[in-house]
Amino acid sequence: MPLENLDRAGMVERLSLSKLYVDLGDHPGRDRIPREAASQGCVVIVGRHGAARNPVDIPLAARYKLSFYLSCKPAATNRYLSDILADIDTHRTNQWSYRETIRRQAQIFATEVRHLIWFLSRRYGRLEET
Repeated sequence: MPLENLDRAGMVERLSLSKLYVDLGDHPGRDRIPREAASQGCVVIVGRHGAARNPVDIPLAARYKLSFYLSCKPAATNRYLSDILADIDTHRTNQWSYRETIRRQAQIFATEVRHLIWFLSRRYGRLEET
């Protein structure tokens, strides 16, 4: 089911009722919707395009990143997704570290900002608040 024309509450509601989230889009950067889907307990599958190619922006195991070749073969893709749905709990467990990374992102960002301020203050002296 496409996730189109939904506000945040509608998106969260739809994802919380889902088991699987598939996004074969371009992934121009660290995408919010795959992270929200993972936070709602969905198993996330992405295409290997854009930011999804690297392990930093979308840190999922390679088996959860579909190649263009496979995504162009509907029968193979259907088998792959059916296999995941048949053992969804195992795949949710396999993606625990991805959900944990998402959960910690705000804390990690705050730590990085503190380190940046410390570094700049050491290099340039006291920083004035603005």
